[in-house]
Parts: sequence; C-alpha cells; structure tokens
Amino acid sequence: MATSKWGIDLFNKVLVPLDGSEYANKALDTAIELATKYSASMVLVHIVPATSALITGPEVSSAPILLNLSNELDGSGRRILENGAMKVQAAGIPVTTVLEHGDIADNIIRIAENENADLIVIGERGLGAIARFFLGSVASKVSSHAKCPVLIVKL
Repeated sequence: MATSKWGIDLFNKVLVPLDGSEYANKALDTAIELATKYSASMVLVHIVPATSALITGPEVSSAPILLNLSNELDGSGRRILENGAMKVQAAGIPVTTVLEHGDIADNIIRIAENENADLIVIGERGLGAIARFFLGSVASKVSSHAKCPVLIVKL
C-alpha cells in the first residue's frame, strides 16, 4: 500500500470476489471507481464451492452427477470472471482473474494475502437466505479475518 503526501494510505491492488449476484456486480462497480481513482490494478476472484458441500451422502460422492456439477460450476465461474474482466479492462484497469475451489471465505482471504491485495471490495450478500443460514455470511467472515481493509458494498 502506498502512502499519499498527506499520510493517507492508497490502494495499489484491489481484490473483488465475484459470484454473478447483483451484490457482487455492485461491488465490482465500486471497485472500478476506486481502482480508477488510485491507479490500482484489480484481481477478480471466483470460488467454486466444493461439490461435496452441495450434495451429501456416501452414495453420491462418486456419482457421475458430481463431476457434471463440478464442470458446470467451473464453466459458470469462468464466464463470471471473463465478463468481470472485460468490464474492468474497458475502464483501462489492469486485471487478473483467479478461479479456485473450496471454502469461499477462506479462499478469498488466502488469495488476498497471496496477491498482496491492499483492499477487498465484496458484496454484502451473494447467496440465498437458506444457504447463508447454513454457511454464514462470507462478507462477515472475510471482514473479520482478512489482513487488509474490507469494503462491504450494499445495494
């Protein structure tokens, strides 16, 4: 993180988790504004949840449907990242993308550290109400455990 002549920290790299939701799109718009203002680069992240977390039971763990679901989720994640990257590039901002699998919040935190992100801009919500009940709020977990500042964007 660079420091301005007034002693205010500036952002050089902004990380934005994307899941295709309205909240994530609003977070991306906010991050583009910030990255433009501070001449920062951006890292767009999509985390594919472990398919075993979506479908449970011993008889399902090796089923071909699991592989098909995983492939569908990967494809969807790639499309979400491509669309986000095109929007960021159109604003003239350098961008990289990362597609990972596993726990959403833990991966966002780890990637932010590995990428030396100065700021995470995340949508307040992204999952449906039932999934949020069982998984907890990703934004809340990220803001509690990330080592860099986290901006939670509301609609």
